[in-house]
Amino acid sequence: MWKRLRLGEKCKADEDQFVEFKMHEKISLSEIPARCQKWENGHLVRTLQPISKTICAFLNTKGGVIYVGIRDNKEIRGRTFNSDMKDHFLISVHCCVSRFHPPLPEGCVKVGFIDVDGYDGDDNTNIPDVTWTPAQNSGFEVCCEDNCIKAIDEFQQLIPQTGVDYHVIGRMGCLCKSDRTDDAKLCVAIIKVWITS
Repeated sequence: MWKRLRLGEKCKADEDQFVEFKMHEKISLSEIPARCQKWENGHLVRTLQPISKTICAFLNTKGGVIYVGIRDNKEIRGRTFNSDMKDHFLISVHCCVSRFHPPLPEGCVKVGFIDVDGYDGDDNTNIPDVTWTPAQNSGFEVCCEDNCIKAIDEFQQLIPQTGVDYHVIGRMGCLCKSDRTDDAKLCVAIIKVWITS
């Protein structure tokens, strides 16, 4: 695994059945904008697939890793996240997988963030070692509306509340995405999906 990520460098991993690169953080289908969907020959075609589809595919095979912030050509670009946006991303993943059926065993999906060096004019002379920081996961359950709200409430208790009072999950707009604070960093979000026995 990488110890450092630098803006513009090529990563060593290739996309395959266990690795997927994404340059968006749209978890659910409801977050995909209309401009990325069109009708062709009577069928809806999406030019942008939600990350939930890849998570589901990995759960139905042998697992894998999704890197959000790496282009298909392996170039490390990162995505801008502040602390509220990281919280939003974690809650979105949790809410999404809490709807999967059958319910997932605890610990099947983990999320972490790695800072990308070279952002905002960083000259890369003092690059700290980067460590994997997985988020806590609570148990997942099948999600009807009440269960989904319960899952979000439980997950909200696991994360620090810093800026925004709440997150809008499953829609295209949330306050945290328009609130660009000083703690914004370029990061690669990593979603590890694996099957536990």
